[in-house]
Amino acid sequence: MKRQLIEEGLQILIRSDLTELALDTRGIQFRASEEAHGFTTLLQTPYASGLRERAKWIVALLLPADEASIRNRMRSVLGNWTEEFFTVTHLPEDE
Repeated sequence: MKRQLIEEGLQILIRSDLTELALDTRGIQFRASEEAHGFTTLLQTPYASGLRERAKWIVALLLPADEASIRNRMRSVLGNWTEEFFTVTHLPEDE
């Protein structure tokens, strides 16, 4: 169930142009689009403020880490499926 919800959430973010999908030699990466910042600044609820604080926390925690240690941490929390959960059905034309 969790895997399906994450997949559906990513698909919504991509269709809304809030997230970009990138493929390279390291695999699939998701990153915020240019539109994401403007959208998130419009969210003013206490819940949204809490999400911003948690996002700052995770960036501060993981930014200095290398890719291998991030993958190991993700595996310990979520299991191996996190690296394989998204099926690519459409690649952006410019990539």
